[in-house]
Amino acid sequence: MHPNKRILTRPLLERIATPLALLAILSLTWPVLPGRAAGHVGTPAAQSDAHDVVLLVREPQHLSAALKTAEEIRSDATVRAGRIEIIVCGKASSSLQVGSNLEDALREAAGRGAVITACGMSLNQMNIDPATLLDIVQVVPNGLTRALQLQAEGYLSVEL
Repeated sequence: MHPNKRILTRPLLERIATPLALLAILSLTWPVLPGRAAGHVGTPAAQSDAHDVVLLVREPQHLSAALKTAEEIRSDATVRAGRIEIIVCGKASSSLQVGSNLEDALREAAGRGAVITACGMSLNQMNIDPATLLDIVQVVPNGLTRALQLQAEGYLSVEL
């Protein structure tokens, strides 16, 4: 190997690849919306042909990427965004508790219309009391089942 070439480690690849993969998938699946005012992005009533998206998240660092992606989708006037639901399972579930380092970002995403959903099975496995979750979080019995239901309804799906 040439001494000036760097090897990309798995953590570095994960930090780079996940947000880039999300943006690539979304840019390929959503056509440009010419002439649409930025204020109309993300409002299903204004866009009957908008695409709904579900993001399934298991790792805390991926939750941060999903929140950033949801924000970018909402603020991009060329993307026809409908409903966005972020389903949180596994280790990322602890990030949904009051006082977490993602609390502000979660509240901002919910304020922009994203639905934040916690997997009840993950909460049970991690001994997290649902009463400790942010008031913007809805709890479903099984996050994977919820993701499958949304896919059956036509949501575009990305698993992180």
